[in-house]
Amino acid sequence: MQKTLLVVDEFDSVREILGKLVASFGWNATLTQNAQDALEQLDHESPDVILLDMRMAIMSGFELARMLKQHSVYRNIPILGTGAYTSATLRRR
Repeated sequence: MQKTLLVVDEFDSVREILGKLVASFGWNATLTQNAQDALEQLDHESPDVILLDMRMAIMSGFELARMLKQHSVYRNIPILGTGAYTSATLRRR
């Protein structure tokens, strides 16, 4: 059975790249753009791993991870946190 990974990232390009990368290793990637979409997806499918952008707007990855780890069904799903500054972001600081 193919392993599944839920990718949660608000940037289309990042989701696309991560989805392709995961698929190249033989995993099935489900792509969502925010915490709310991820929660809705989890109602339909329980992934083997969650790849979670920690710096999302509205609900951060930290908040979502905290919620999932307190949930009896989702608490045992491994979560890999991601986050990056773009060069444009760094220039503005």
